[in-house]
Amino acid sequence: MNAKANLPRPRRTLTPARPARATAPAADAPPAEMRKGDLARTRLLLAALEVFGECGFDAATTRDLAQRAGVNLGAIPYYFSSKQELHEAAAAYLADNIAQRVAQPLQELQAVIAQTQERKDERQGEAAVLIDAVARFLMSQARTLLAGDVPPQWLQFFLRAQAEGGPAFESLFNAVLEPARRAVAEAIGRIVQRPAADPTTRMLTFMAFHQTLYARVSDAALRRHLGGREVTPRQVDALLQHLDAGLRAQLQAAMPAPASPKGRRATPGPTRTTRTRSPR
Repeated sequence: MNAKANLPRPRRTLTPARPARATAPAADAPPAEMRKGDLARTRLLLAALEVFGECGFDAATTRDLAQRAGVNLGAIPYYFSSKQELHEAAAAYLADNIAQRVAQPLQELQAVIAQTQERKDERQGEAAVLIDAVARFLMSQARTLLAGDVPPQWLQFFLRAQAEGGPAFESLFNAVLEPARRAVAEAIGRIVQRPAADPTTRMLTFMAFHQTLYARVSDAALRRHLGGREVTPRQVDALLQHLDAGLRAQLQAAMPAPASPKGRRATPGPTRTTRTRSPR
């Protein structure tokens, strides 16, 4: 027999485990309670966009806002001093969100404007480049709206804010519409050879924005015209093609007539009428 088999086994002594080293939070990571507060605040902002868009500012109640956000009624005065401040904060939140979506297409349009040069001997070529840039910019915005990337309640909020006026609309207009309107007006002004502040340029700019954005704003009417419950991706592509062609044709038609070799603008001459003798 093995002598070692009868010997008692030595007891194992457990050494205390070393405490795990605490991982330091990232420098830009807020505390847990701060993240929770940001989440509640964001939920209130999103609920405000929906409720104010559906009911308008006057008809919306703080109880409706709190229920839609899933928070208690005291959260509104905790994060926002009043319903008015929540309304303005929701407009600023929407403006920032849309501005981020528009940023890259707007920068591309502004780059084309900066690269073009106003030279009399190259105005026709410059106008063609600018027409293409304006059309691509506005079609990109229309596609974003028609593809459903922007919730319909947000559009309703914008329409309500526009109808009611006040700080909410000013925030949206100054942060979103005005930068895009200024760039498009500058490009169209060069196309038609008028200042950006000229009434004709302003009207053409407004019409360009209106016809590209109206299709999404009038969603119910669009679906009724197309004869379906939803607008399919194929219909969106076809609609954008028609909008693009119409916009380009309007801008080309607004261009001044090219100058004649003598320096005068070519004007159509009088039409000649041929007389036919009536049978005797």
